[in-house]
Amino acid sequence: MKTNRLLVGLASAAMLGLTSCPETTVPREFGAKPLKLKAEDWNGVWSAAGENEGMTFAVTNAAKGELTVTFPEKEKGKEQDPPMNAVVREITRGDESKVLAFLIHFDKESTDFGPFNLMRCPEKGVFYLWSPKHDVIEAAVKSGELKGDLKRVEKTKDEEAHDHTLLVADPANYPKLLDPKFWDWTKPEAFVRSSAK
Repeated sequence: MKTNRLLVGLASAAMLGLTSCPETTVPREFGAKPLKLKAEDWNGVWSAAGENEGMTFAVTNAAKGELTVTFPEKEKGKEQDPPMNAVVREITRGDESKVLAFLIHFDKESTDFGPFNLMRCPEKGVFYLWSPKHDVIEAAVKSGELKGDLKRVEKTKDEEAHDHTLLVADPANYPKLLDPKFWDWTKPEAFVRSSAK
């Protein structure tokens, strides 16, 4: 299920420092500035197109682009995932910032770094989300095309050693990340608001 894939991706943000999967994280202030959110565009239950299960989005600070994502209730007897904190940031200060943005998510409000996605902002109850191509971003940091750091994660019994990429909040990075090569561009996840709150 698309919703489940996104839920797993968002919920696993808390585990980024503990896993051996290639990942890219960014600081909370990554992007030109916070996108001012309108609760009427964002609040509600969002699910993958054609799915019933959804996540509840709630704007918590419209001026700072902050919201919470609450996951669907789990089966009885299973521990509920805590709400995820997220921030929506403009990519550039140009016209495209009204359409595309970075969605950065965190396991705790106090966390300074988190994974990110490219988002086409909600319009008429639909938004799209693209996942980063971690290997392409890593190569771009190694070549100097993008500004960031690499942290070596040692080999585990299940996975090979790899680099974890941390992009820095540098204005030079933002417009470069509009290049489709950094995203699973042909595989956007479409989400539809099934109910507004």
